[in-house]
Amino acid sequence: MSLDPTRKVSAAPPVDPGRKAAGSLPFAGRHIGVFDPADQDTMLKALGMSSLDELIAAAVPASIRSSLALALPPASSEAEVAAELRALAARNTVRASMIGLG
Repeated sequence: MSLDPTRKVSAAPPVDPGRKAAGSLPFAGRHIGVFDPADQDTMLKALGMSSLDELIAAAVPASIRSSLALALPPASSEAEVAAELRALAARNTVRASMIGLG
């Protein structure tokens, strides 16, 4: 099955007020995938798919898929990344702009 970009899907269901606020979840929980099985089923149903494997097969060309595990270091927390970015930014030197001065 392939994805049809012209296919109409219904709007997302309303957020359950009993669920955690997005800001209280770690970065990965807010931005990487759908972890709640009910949310996953809703997403797959809206797409007309029965599994994540079927979705991946339809969305990612076989020529670029790999069955090998990625050799990645453990993920950093959002706070660790923010601290690293602040440290990098602190190395910047503020200079006078000479753009447009000839």
